[in-house]
Amino acid sequence: MKDDHKLENICLNFSSMLLSFALMYTIATTVKIDIIFPRQLLLFLLIFELIFLFIKKPIFFFIPLIVGLIITLVLIQYDRTIIIQTVQSALQFFENIISNITDSAPIQEDYKIYYFVLFSAIFSLISLISIYNHKKYKLLYILSYFTLVVYWYSFIDAAFRALIMLSFSLILTIVIVNYSMIVNNSIKGNVVNKTKFSLFLKPILLISIISLILATVLPKWNNPVDWVWFETKIVDTFPVILDFRSDPVYDRGNSNASPFNFSTTGFNPNNSSLGGKVVPNNRVVMTLKSSKPVYLRGSVKHTYTGKNWTSEEIMAYKTKAGYNFYFQDLNLGYKSENLKSITISNKNFASTTLFSPLYPVSIDLKGNSDIYASEDMIINYPYGIYKNESYTVHYFEELPYDKLIESDIYKRKTDIRNLSYYLQTSNTVTSRTINLTEQIVENANNDYEKALLIENYLKKNYSYTLDVDDFSKSDNPDFVDYFLFESEEGYCTYYATAMAVMLRIAGIPSRYVEGYVANEEINPGEYKVSQSNAHAWVEAFIEPVGWISFDPTPYYEVLNNVDIIEESAPEQIDENTPEPYEDGITDDPRRPNREDIIEEGNNLIIDTDNLDEVNTTFTNTWYIPLFFLVILGVLFLRMIYLTIKTNHREKRLKNLNSSERIEQYYYDINSLLGLLGFPKNDDETYYEYSNRINYKFFKLDDIELKKITDIFIKTKYGYKEASKEEIELMEKFRAILTNRYKNYEGKLKYFMKKYVLGSIKF
Repeated sequence: MKDDHKLENICLNFSSMLLSFALMYTIATTVKIDIIFPRQLLLFLLIFELIFLFIKKPIFFFIPLIVGLIITLVLIQYDRTIIIQTVQSALQFFENIISNITDSAPIQEDYKIYYFVLFSAIFSLISLISIYNHKKYKLLYILSYFTLVVYWYSFIDAAFRALIMLSFSLILTIVIVNYSMIVNNSIKGNVVNKTKFSLFLKPILLISIISLILATVLPKWNNPVDWVWFETKIVDTFPVILDFRSDPVYDRGNSNASPFNFSTTGFNPNNSSLGGKVVPNNRVVMTLKSSKPVYLRGSVKHTYTGKNWTSEEIMAYKTKAGYNFYFQDLNLGYKSENLKSITISNKNFASTTLFSPLYPVSIDLKGNSDIYASEDMIINYPYGIYKNESYTVHYFEELPYDKLIESDIYKRKTDIRNLSYYLQTSNTVTSRTINLTEQIVENANNDYEKALLIENYLKKNYSYTLDVDDFSKSDNPDFVDYFLFESEEGYCTYYATAMAVMLRIAGIPSRYVEGYVANEEINPGEYKVSQSNAHAWVEAFIEPVGWISFDPTPYYEVLNNVDIIEESAPEQIDENTPEPYEDGITDDPRRPNREDIIEEGNNLIIDTDNLDEVNTTFTNTWYIPLFFLVILGVLFLRMIYLTIKTNHREKRLKNLNSSERIEQYYYDINSLLGLLGFPKNDDETYYEYSNRINYKFFKLDDIELKKITDIFIKTKYGYKEASKEEIELMEKFRAILTNRYKNYEGKLKYFMKKYVLGSIKF
């Protein structure tokens, strides 16, 4: 029996270790703790066993605490700087953890090892306590599975391996716990209900065998089943299905990459019509190494139909990887110092489109090197870029208008090939849209000011929302009119479409651009791009500098600096237009006020005048010892409280009548017997209990356990008045058992349990 109990503890210990390591392994991968797997495992095992030791022998927790306190007090006396620096580092460490949890801020490199140690200890403590207490392990496994599935869903591949570890841990725990229940019932002499366990265990075994047979017998192929009609119906009925994880489809050989399609991002879900409710999709499609946030162009649309945008055939030039492109527009005022590079790595994405900022110069990639670049500077690679493949884009950083205007640039609208494509407007465009545009730009001095006035007007007068009414169900034949005068709310495609059309009304060539905004930094110089970062914006041809990016969507700022315009927008616009803004363009929307930035928490203002005062306050030597003295004080007060409580209980016990005293003494004796490893079973009578364990406690100082039980039964149920000698006998037997338990546990551990933990109440 002893060997069985020891084996059970070993298995539960191993199961707890697997569970906590599965969680820690996933989180360590997520925060990029750079420890090779063998070392990570060894470090975790060391932490796990230390926590296990603390649980089994709590005294080992207080010894280092007291030693640490003594060392701290000595250091305070001789070198306070070390203590201050340690506390400051600890505060910064916990601040970094809080930022990581609440704002997804990266864990600083210096803190990663401490992060690993801290969370390994937390997970180990929770899993050991929960699994050893059989009643709690089910909830822990449910929460652990949920956590790992969420990580796996977020494309953390380590979570899949962790799920395998967790499953093995669960099966082991179920087997051990059920085995323990069977053994305990057998010891008690109860009939074991085998059906109860077979109902649970047999299906697991059966499913495992069937899964193994099917996995072996079924034919295998690389390409996924292509059920277009079925998938369309499912997605139409349950849009959330778009969010489900399906990694293999992005691997080379599993499917064919295709050009970027904006509707697959969740925006513009109905390809035949603009607008429609958006289903946010957080699937990570790529990561980007860049010195700053950038726009990644994926497609350009030319023709506005009143309901949607379409692309015209534009001449494309074939070139090779590493060779410079020969775009007319690169003939601008750009110099070598404006040349930048970004590296794009596909994660859960496959496409023949090579994304780039507005002015790509060349692209480096492996494999078939034929690249096609259109006059709109959209780049296509027929061979495709798949999951875990990358390419580097060299490009000219888009300069602000004021710097370009100072250079020797002289670009005209007439230089644009197929100019009509970029000035086209649909016959559905309404007169009130034209009137509104003319009134917005009437005070502008040039095309650039016109573009800024339109951009700023759209930003300030319309509400950004993804929860929109379906334009295709409205009676309005023109999407821009519908947005400007009816819905007055929408998302990026609404704003970009309206600005592109209004620019054309104002005589400015424009392009409707779709792609991604890479502005979510996960590490210094590294950005995450998910489908929710899909975006639409506008490029306008401004004489004499050429194509410039504009973004009229609120909360988005064009990622380059621009000049400030001081002219005001019109005070009044006809009654069919939305309420005009009052402040006009006194400040460019791409340069938010400093007060706004501070209010949003984007800037951290440090008051250097008060810095010395803060440091002086912090270095006050009383704060640190006070913290430890409070801990010691709490422990000391608890010891006093428990001592008083124990003494009060004994005094109260002596004031009880003889029957009540006998009853309480016997209950204390039962508790001590349980602590010594011989608890009473719920279905046992007191006589059955004493008979079962009498061989262990046959006589203690000539007092028999059966005699003690007999006194208790006759007093409690026979209504017999206990004699003074019987009371003294019960009290003596309790004292003997107390001494025996003290020797069994050790005096120090007994002291901790009685006067610190309070688990012994007599």
